[in-house]
Amino acid sequence: MAQGYTPAILSLGDLHNEKSNYVEAASWYEKGALAGDIECMNVLGAYYARGTMGAPNGEKARHWFRKAADHGDAEGMASLGMIYFEGVAGTRADQAKGFEWLSKAAAQDFGPALTRMGKIYYNGEYVQRDYAKAREFFERAGG
Repeated sequence: MAQGYTPAILSLGDLHNEKSNYVEAASWYEKGALAGDIECMNVLGAYYARGTMGAPNGEKARHWFRKAADHGDAEGMASLGMIYFEGVAGTRADQAKGFEWLSKAAAQDFGPALTRMGKIYYNGEYVQRDYAKAREFFERAGG
């Protein structure tokens, strides 16, 4: 009998998530993440960032998003970047790190990162306002 097959582990987490059994879902996602499943890493990061199982925990969210990002995953990079840029649940914002991670995700043409980078330039957050760069990012994200 096969064991440790991460797509099945992810699916078990999803089943528990659908039934709002978040603690049990998180245990499956963590099992998958520890086995190297990037989607499980991102789901756990989101769980901790949103406080799905209680109070948000920015440090644990960063941990799991960083693991996904270290595997080259654009979603993990973008999520990590947004946490750094905004600061989440007791973590200090570090816009330089946030910008760095969002840029890495945008370099992979990840839509949410492209959109956030466009907003950063449009609003002049961390960088000097630049409508031309904002438009570039928005156009890349839109299509």
